[in-house]
Amino acid sequence: MATIAAGGQISKREEGSLQFSVLIEDLSRFHSFAGTDSLGGRATLQGTIAGKLDSLAVTGTVSAKSVTYQTVTLDTLDCRLDMTMIDSVLGGEIFLDARSINAGGFVIDSITAATTFPDGAIRS
Repeated sequence: MATIAAGGQISKREEGSLQFSVLIEDLSRFHSFAGTDSLGGRATLQGTIAGKLDSLAVTGTVSAKSVTYQTVTLDTLDCRLDMTMIDSVLGGEIFLDARSINAGGFVIDSITAATTFPDGAIRS
């Protein structure tokens, strides 16, 4: 289903660091999370969570290949995120690059997007 590896520690009192990686060989096994029976592909997530529980920094990447979701397919999807959460306030940046997209017959060579969440824009 998925291979998960993690190492390190995060605590409430001391600075720490936790590295993680997740390899999903077959995204179709996660179709119920996506709310569809039509999900496929392969994905890898890697990252680091650093700091204390009340002030975390998260950096990571998501890479996916041969993704299908209902009538949309894409060859590659790469995402990078640099986020912070301090006292339940989220901020940071997300970058996305998708290549060779077919959305119900409409073909797109690539899509690149970036968004920034100023500190305080999102609260949990």
